[in-house]
Amino acid sequence: FFRLAPLYYALCAWGVVEALWKGLYGDRLVYHILLHLTMLHGFVPNEILPGSANSLNYQSWSISVEWQFYLVAPAILAFIRGSANRALLVLVACLVTSTALQKLYDFPFAATAVMRAGLFATGIASFYLTRLVTRNAELARPLVPFLLPVGIASAWVAGSLPLGAFPLWVVVFSAVLADLAGAETWL
Repeated sequence: FFRLAPLYYALCAWGVVEALWKGLYGDRLVYHILLHLTMLHGFVPNEILPGSANSLNYQSWSISVEWQFYLVAPAILAFIRGSANRALLVLVACLVTSTALQKLYDFPFAATAVMRAGLFATGIASFYLTRLVTRNAELARPLVPFLLPVGIASAWVAGSLPLGAFPLWVVVFSAVLADLAGAETWL
């Protein structure tokens, strides 16, 4: 909270001044302000409050996603601790919930932690894989060089899916793990 809040609230205050000056949001301005104070504005679909994800401060939708994650992460991490099956269950539940929400409502930027669960899972898995390779470098050394070709092949096979920065992440993360394990790669 203390890392996000100071600059976020300053930029939102500027957004309120601008909204008042330009007459933006009409009688809904107070709702936008209240939602932004909670940092949960990205979780409100357009059908309930139009433009809630990016009103007052266009980029604030990503702060909302991050804040949502911080609110639920401790419970989720406690639930999945030590169980790949429970972690998979959480990801599937997020996928199902995300799909249902997107069919029912319009969420600009997919500004909910549920809809961005795959990215959070990638970050969490990266942390644990890095720690595993660091602690077991000798065992990981012969396996780590295969991560890059497997990752690239996976991205290629998934081809039509919106991968975004995933292929770049695979390349960089594979190189980092190879370096941590002391492995040589062909790239």
